[in-house]
Amino acid sequence: MSKPLKIVLAILGGFVALLIVAAIALPLLFDPNHFRAQISATVNDEYHRKLELGDIKLSVFPWLRVRVSQVTLGNAEGFGSEPFAQVGELDVGVKLMPLLFDRQLQASTLSLSGLRLHLQKNAKGVTNWADLTTSKDEDKTPKPQKSEGEGFALKGVNVSGIEISDAALDYSDAQAGKHYSVDHLSLKTGTLKPGQPVDVTLALALDSKAPQAHVELKLGGTLVTDVAAKTYAVKDLKLDADLSGAAVPGGKQKVALRGDARYDQGQGSAQLSKASLQAAGVTLETEISGSGLNGDAPKLSGPIIIKPFKPREALTQLGIKLPETADKAALSDASLKAQYNGDFKSAALSGLTLDLDQTKLSGSLNIRDFATQAIEFALQADQLDVDRYLPPKKAAESGSAGGDPATARTALNATKLPGDALNALNVNGSVEIGTLKASGLQLSNVRLKLSGAKGAPKQQELSAKLYGGQIAATTKVSGKSYGVNAQLQSLNVEPFLKDLTGKDKLSGVGSLKLSVTGNGATVGELRRTLNGDVSLNLQNGAVKGFNLGQMLRDAQATFAGQASSAQSKSTKETDFAAVSASGKIVNGILKSDSLDARSPLLRMSGSGEIDLVNETINYTAKPTVVENSEGQGGKDLSALRGLTIPVQLSGSLYDPQVRLAVGDALKQKATAAIQQQLGSHADEIQQKLKDKLGDNLGGVLGNLLGGKKAETQTPPAQPAPAQPPPAQPTPEQTQPQKPGT
Repeated sequence: MSKPLKIVLAILGGFVALLIVAAIALPLLFDPNHFRAQISATVNDEYHRKLELGDIKLSVFPWLRVRVSQVTLGNAEGFGSEPFAQVGELDVGVKLMPLLFDRQLQASTLSLSGLRLHLQKNAKGVTNWADLTTSKDEDKTPKPQKSEGEGFALKGVNVSGIEISDAALDYSDAQAGKHYSVDHLSLKTGTLKPGQPVDVTLALALDSKAPQAHVELKLGGTLVTDVAAKTYAVKDLKLDADLSGAAVPGGKQKVALRGDARYDQGQGSAQLSKASLQAAGVTLETEISGSGLNGDAPKLSGPIIIKPFKPREALTQLGIKLPETADKAALSDASLKAQYNGDFKSAALSGLTLDLDQTKLSGSLNIRDFATQAIEFALQADQLDVDRYLPPKKAAESGSAGGDPATARTALNATKLPGDALNALNVNGSVEIGTLKASGLQLSNVRLKLSGAKGAPKQQELSAKLYGGQIAATTKVSGKSYGVNAQLQSLNVEPFLKDLTGKDKLSGVGSLKLSVTGNGATVGELRRTLNGDVSLNLQNGAVKGFNLGQMLRDAQATFAGQASSAQSKSTKETDFAAVSASGKIVNGILKSDSLDARSPLLRMSGSGEIDLVNETINYTAKPTVVENSEGQGGKDLSALRGLTIPVQLSGSLYDPQVRLAVGDALKQKATAAIQQQLGSHADEIQQKLKDKLGDNLGGVLGNLLGGKKAETQTPPAQPAPAQPPPAQPTPEQTQPQKPGT
């Protein structure tokens, strides 16, 4: 070994030995605790805060390590005596030799325990940390720029990690009336090295007083950063939260989020990929991308998938109490797929597919403007049974005995109309349904359109096929004003009524036209102000519940002193070939005097009114036996040709009393027949009766037989001997008929 080399090695060896001796001697000769008062005074002069330092421990070799305990920093002026920050212990170390010789910063794990941080904002919006952001005596003179290569530039940084334990944070906002606290905060990272992934785990407990909630949070993932490229990413993101409290839906929830996240600050873009969010038994999967995040119009887009779930169970977990449904299996299965596109002003779902129980819905939904709540939609469904989602019908509602019509009518009239809600809508959309069941009715090819700006009149257009016919209706709503124009054509009435009411009192093919207007905040108010026109036509049908022809035959036989026909047990229905009627609605009262009903047996007219508010009817129909009555037993009623039998309907609209004045009609028929037989001899017979029986009794009998009335009145004579009473009409002829006939 050459002498110069030996000299160099000796110098280096001596230098190393000197460092070792210094590292051993420095902690013995130098006590950093002697500087605590000086450090505290400097902080007090700079920030007017009190700093208290506990024991300070220092070691030099092989690690330059500092350990400080029981550190307390006072609060800003005007924020009370509670400390701003407290630290139980702070421990950090740096390897000395790599730092000196290789300019490599190799640090041990930065350990911080017992941190307590109290953040406040007063009623004026001033925070208790604002004074720490800048020095009050900061020199405003620009500092000279260092020349390139000047100073001690690090070639590398390697920190074993950061570990924070038993930390707590308290935040109080007097201006907003909010208070939050974080307890049991812990943070742990892997090795921190520029450009290299680092594992991070975080756990904390968050409490909020307004709103009242408690959150247990656990967060983990691998953090990948590139400071030079301004990109930041988290891989294998795992977030689990247990929520409880009055502000949490259902009082308690578990939320889990998984996925990868990336943010490019330079490009102003972000991605959330392989994302899965679980809550209340529902799993949502998505791949969301964001663009333009650095500008004024950021955008988000991506697919949204909600895996099959049970809506009833999910809503129950969210604290939403569902009413009982007619079908207990309703809301048992659902799933959704859609493409999302949105920004700060709008949001849209395109390619929407929703499966709900047996219904498959597709289409699009667009909120064009959050500010004006402008909504557009175009939806198509293959089938929908609305009745299965409604409350089950009670006995009274299904037509069983025991219901109180007055109570039901009062409740219906008090029902509020959705005028205010419709007025607030800003909507333009359409719904198409292949088959629809509602209120027991079966409809197909249903098309519904709804349009109207906020505060402007709304228009609803409905068209559908039902029971061999079709309906077309237009409804206009403006505030509390309503208008309806509807036309129903070629309706098969019997199955329609059977499905709607459970009863088939009427058969035939019918058409209806309706044009009404009204206004009000409730159903009752609307009914009281209804005005308009209505007309209907029925063909080739029957009224069930009574056989008018048989009733007339029985009445005719009774008054003729004959036995009732053996056909009295025949089918109880009255056939008709055609029925037409029209009427006007004035302030909730439907008045009609244009009934025209035709059958092989009868011709019928009628007049009366229906009170739509109180749901009552007062109507008189006047059927007349026709001369050529060959239908439904018409040949048996030749003696009643031309006879008009008033039929009176009164009482409840849905349970009316029906009374046929058959007896009076037959008496009139008999009197007319006698008068016709007497003809011109009536006066002669009357005079003979007067001669034989006296003026009084003879005149009365003469009048009954069609003679001239007596010119003078005298006290009545003694009554003649009682005659046998005529045969009484059958109950079916004189008594009120069954409701609904």
